[in-house]
Amino acid sequence: MPDISMVDYPPLLAASAWLDLGVRTSMATIVAIDGKSPRTIGAQMAVAESGLTQGYLTGGCLEAEFSLRAKQVMADGANSLERYGKGSKYFDLRLPCGSGIDIYFDQALRPEVLQAAQSHMKARQPFGIEIALSNGVSTINDRLNDYIQLPMDAGRFQRLYLPPVRTLVFGSGAAPIQLASLLRFFGMQAELKATDTATLDQARAQGLDASILRDGNDLPQLDAWTACVLAFHEHVLELPLLHNLLHSPAFYIGAVGSKSVGQTRRDRLIELGFSPEQLARIIAPAGAVRGARSATELAVGLLAEILDSARQNKLVV
Repeated sequence: MPDISMVDYPPLLAASAWLDLGVRTSMATIVAIDGKSPRTIGAQMAVAESGLTQGYLTGGCLEAEFSLRAKQVMADGANSLERYGKGSKYFDLRLPCGSGIDIYFDQALRPEVLQAAQSHMKARQPFGIEIALSNGVSTINDRLNDYIQLPMDAGRFQRLYLPPVRTLVFGSGAAPIQLASLLRFFGMQAELKATDTATLDQARAQGLDASILRDGNDLPQLDAWTACVLAFHEHVLELPLLHNLLHSPAFYIGAVGSKSVGQTRRDRLIELGFSPEQLARIIAPAGAVRGARSATELAVGLLAEILDSARQNKLVV
């Protein structure tokens, strides 16, 4: 059973876990938006036959109604496309923003599609689930031309799934531990590479995924959905690591430290042959809370900066 205490636990994984337990499940997906909406096209909500839900489609104003409709769809044994808000037949159900949203309720989730989806998620591979709205048949599409979520078209809808944003934290002391702890608390993937055993022991005592950083080549496979944070006291250790990070597709490279430390870092990297365009990828000093003086302030600022960068780069649906 998924840990549904995590607000943004993927509804698709929740649905898959419930189905594995023999619990009937329906998936509600926003397939089109008329106007503005707090949630985007592709937002999903899984609903178990017991009424248990995972995910949300608005700011909370109609989730109870969506749950009731999903349960009715399961009882009827037929998928359904419904309009809520502007232009809806449900005149008593309005969205505060004045918009209209089209929601597709799918009670025919196929185990083989969910299994393939889980395999792609585990491998951190983008994929789509395409639904033929006429008959409700879903298929996996793993040959995507782009990673942009589109509205339904010509009787079909493809929901895009991207690898979850993960963060690699490098360094020592309280700040990297606090950042990794915050990420875990919010259900996000985080791995701490510590430069000393004291940081390693403290991180592991808190149940964090942590290991010793052996050298600048001690990196897992990096992809475009990976953020990297450098929080070193011995800044000389950054250079071999940055050499690899700057040649990786990581979407965020943040380095903690003062402006003078940042300038010294920049000068050394230029000496090593990196161009100004390459160095522009390094966010330094990193963190949205300027002048942060505590580990918590620094960690919150880094988390906000990572999430903002992911959203601006369209790495989340």
